Amino acid sequence: PEGNGLALDLADRFLQTLGQDHPAGADADQAHILDALVAFNDLVLPEFRERLWKKWQALLSAQLPFEDEYPIRTASGEIKWVWERGRGIFGEDKELLFLEGYIEDVTERRTSEENLRLDEKRLESLLRISQYHGETVQEFLEFALEEAIALTQSKIGYIYFYNEQTGQFTLNTWSKDVMKECRIANPQTLYELDKTGMWGEAVRQRKPIIVNAFGAPHPLK
Repeated sequence: PEGNGLALDLADRFLQTLGQDHPAGADADQAHILDALVAFNDLVLPEFRERLWKKWQALLSAQLPFEDEYPIRTASGEIKWVWERGRGIFGEDKELLFLEGYIEDVTERRTSEENLRLDEKRLESLLRISQYHGETVQEFLEFALEEAIALTQSKIGYIYFYNEQTGQFTLNTWSKDVMKECRIANPQTLYELDKTGMWGEAVRQRKPIIVNAFGAPHPLK
């Protein structure tokens, strides 16, 4: 196959995985099936396309079956992980006639595996923190901060001490890369709670505040 890897015979369940509807239901004739052609390679996340393409070509050249897991972006924009197993069907002259295969939505399993991996990383990080022996409390805080940044896959982090009586935050620790990322020459070391933005909500609401897309609109901003 060349180009976008067009698929001709598409099962309804497969179309559901892609976030699309079968245009004519189970009784679709050939013309309607042609209307349902899917440029499947366009659904695969860009960073995975070249590797999968090269793997497919190598296995087809050897007339071997293909198997892999990779993420796709559905018609609705949702990211799903799929498991694919397929093979080429060849003629008597070894010419590739078509591909046949099976693709299954494995998003739930991948999510469970990722959650388990993160739980293990959290336990390992907590163990390292609990076993860390620094010369000072400050060394311990700096170590704990870097562990938290690595665990959350963040770029920067900081620790402020909050004084209930004065309502003020006092800077204790910046992470190693914060100056480079934020390009701050003279970081502010004292903040009034009333003048803080979203990050002050952890104190105002007395609970952790998690925002994974800081640049997006948010009611706390």
